[in-house]
This record gives sequence, C-alpha cells and structure tokens, in this order.
Amino acid sequence: MICLALAFGTIQIQAQTITFPMNNGFSTTVYGAGPTLCGPSSAGAQGNTIFNFYGIINPSLIQTLAPNLWSNDEGTYHIARAGETKQIVIEIPNAGGFGTNGSMIYNFGQFDGDPNTQSFVSNGTYNQQNGNIQHVIDLNFPKGMSKGYLAFLVKDPGWPAYFCTIPFIVEGATVSEVDSLGITVQPQMPYMVLHAPPGDGSSSEFQKGQTTCRELIDT
Repeated sequence: MICLALAFGTIQIQAQTITFPMNNGFSTTVYGAGPTLCGPSSAGAQGNTIFNFYGIINPSLIQTLAPNLWSNDEGTYHIARAGETKQIVIEIPNAGGFGTNGSMIYNFGQFDGDPNTQSFVSNGTYNQQNGNIQHVIDLNFPKGMSKGYLAFLVKDPGWPAYFCTIPFIVEGATVSEVDSLGITVQPQMPYMVLHAPPGDGSSSEFQKGQTTCRELIDT
C-alpha cells in the first residue's frame, strides 16, 4: 500500500484529536478515534440546513455523502480492531445554536456491503470545564472491514447542520464469530480390552509401536 500525504478540506488532526469547523467560528471536536494507518485523516463534514430535519442516519445518506468526504486511500482511515471497544468522545459547542437540545444522532457500521440501518441517540452531558456538550460513544465493530465508519449529525436550528463522518479500517476476521450452542462429549467408549491369558504366571501387555484403528459413524 502506498500512503499519500493528502489533506482534505479544512479538517485538522492532531495526534488523536479531530476538529470539524462549524458556523461562526465554532467547532466540534472528536477524541479517541486513534491514529490513521499512515496519512492525514480523511474525516469530513458537510453542512446543509436540511440535515436539521433528519431524525435518523439512514444508509442512503451514508452512501451518498461519505464518498464525497473521504479519500480512497486507506492510509487516511483510522485504525480499529474487531470486537474491541473504542471509546469516542464528541464535544459540541453549547453556543451559536449548537447543542441546544443536548442530543445527537449517530450511526456506525460497514460502508460497503452491510450498512447499519439503526441510528442511535446520545443525550450528552454538560462539560463544565469548557462549556461544551459531551457525548461518549462506545464504538465496537463486530468484524474486520476495509471501510467502516462513524457518522453523526450536529444540528443547528436555523443554520446549516453538519453531517460528520470518520472512516475506519477495522483489523480482524471479516466473518463474525458464531457462538456455539454448547459442548457435546462423545460416549466414553474404550479403545480396547486387554485380558490376561489363562495360566498361572501368564501376562499380556500393549507394546509401543502397535497401531489400532477404530471408526465411529454418527447418524
């Protein structure tokens, strides 16, 4: 894989921090996304007043907007591991119309092949240190994928709301593990019965190097 040093839009990444610029000089900050594979993050945001009326994030919205925001270079995707929880903290300014209702809609899953149709709502808490509304998301991808995502809506009544996406490349098996229904123990069947031959002082033994075979058929 060739990693390209590309920058997209005005999104900034510093260590594990992503900043999405919003209206009137405000910004939404994301912590905990982790490093990218080997290049600047291609996390992106798009503003539109119509987003204020969205109650969910449906797959068609992801399929339509995400390709315009991301790079095709996987080196710009953040790294996650299947089955491991990554805690994402999103801080939305409690000013300029942002965060007025304290709730945020988000969705995460696989971009191609198996999109997640379920949206979630985070109510958020007020961060007294900086005056922001803080949302904590436990991000857990069930299987490995080359193009996973986290998407969320930052609403601003009367102004463009922002559709924000963060791409992930998820390490791990691409097929989810299936839980076993239980454990079955085969009937305890002896491999052989060794008898002492008739006669006083006689004996029998099983010598090393001797091979015995048995066939079991389950029906």
